[in-house]
Amino acid sequence: MFNILPSITTTNKDITKIQLKELFELDIHQAGLFITGLKDEEQRIKLLKKLKKKLSYMEFPLVHIRVDSSVEEVEFCLEHLKTKWMNIHGNHVEEFKKSPIYQFKDYIIAENSKLLTSAQLSEYAGICLDLSHWYEDKMNDELWIDDVEIAIREHPVYCNHISAIKQKKDIWAEHIGNYNSDFDYLKKVPKEYFGTCCSCLELENSIKSQLEFIQYIQSIL
Repeated sequence: MFNILPSITTTNKDITKIQLKELFELDIHQAGLFITGLKDEEQRIKLLKKLKKKLSYMEFPLVHIRVDSSVEEVEFCLEHLKTKWMNIHGNHVEEFKKSPIYQFKDYIIAENSKLLTSAQLSEYAGICLDLSHWYEDKMNDELWIDDVEIAIREHPVYCNHISAIKQKKDIWAEHIGNYNSDFDYLKKVPKEYFGTCCSCLELENSIKSQLEFIQYIQSIL
């Protein structure tokens, strides 16, 4: 059974409040964390400290940080949130190499935000494979999908992001899940594409709703 986790997202302030409230109330011991929606470092530090204070028993094995995140943010996650891996978008590699957080490259893995190559991955510890982006790109025959799949074969996949896939004439990933069928695409994902650490839902849904989706996903894999 894969380790699939609900997550706190930060793209919608109201949804984040609901997700946090649920985590404080529910008996959950692991979750993913996406701090990319908070553009201000002070806001990000404030959230991290709140999680430590109120959820000290929890583990956040994967945190999606920003390429402009500070050393303080990275150190806080490693020391206080029991974080194993942090991810940024792999195509930010040149900016990453110049960043103060480059010193933590052994803990930072690259997400496939469109192009992801083995050359880029030489600067990261491994891959955070966004399964919804992979599927979306694969089904839409994007030019970069071959490079992404070569990179997956040549580098370890430690974690995943999982979003909903919508399909009409086109196929696209979305950060809101409406139906269990939004996750049926996962049946077509090669098992070796699932991370050895965890797979985190990236959804602007309540934690309760995410847990229901996780139950369904586990049943079809």
